[in-house]
Amino acid sequence: SCLTLGVSNGDIQIWDANRSIKVKTFQCHDDRVNCISSQGTTSGLLASAGKDKKIHLSDLRIKSPTFKSLIGHTQEICGVKFSPDGQEIASGANDNTLMLWDLNSSIPRWKLNEHSAAVKAIAWSPWQRGLLASGGGSADKTMKFWNSLTGSLVQSIDVGSQVCALQW
Repeated sequence: SCLTLGVSNGDIQIWDANRSIKVKTFQCHDDRVNCISSQGTTSGLLASAGKDKKIHLSDLRIKSPTFKSLIGHTQEICGVKFSPDGQEIASGANDNTLMLWDLNSSIPRWKLNEHSAAVKAIAWSPWQRGLLASGGGSADKTMKFWNSLTGSLVQSIDVGSQVCALQW
């Protein structure tokens, strides 16, 4: 019943949707929060990213929520998503890269540079382990499918327009 908001000043807000009240606010980023992903419905683990080029992992069950930062992108992060099993994070940014992170490391496992514009959209397949889709911006116009286990490009499809969102 909670809703998580990332706002322009870098704060993360937690709202109780049933009671329409803000439950918690914490400073997480130095600038605008562009994207948020949770590790499932019960874990309390949240990934947030934004204009400050950082991904912060926060455990909402503890008082001081940010416990790990993932730094690798050189420009503003546009998307962040936990894998369905909650063990990986994919992030896309204005630096035209898609990065795949293992939760047990602070460095990206894969840095994928096949897009020619910002990586604006990310979606993990809920049916096939390790299958990830990414969408590129206006100078790229492709949807790409990746094997996150090997870091290899499976397929690239020109869709004729920038890809702003993906959903399986």
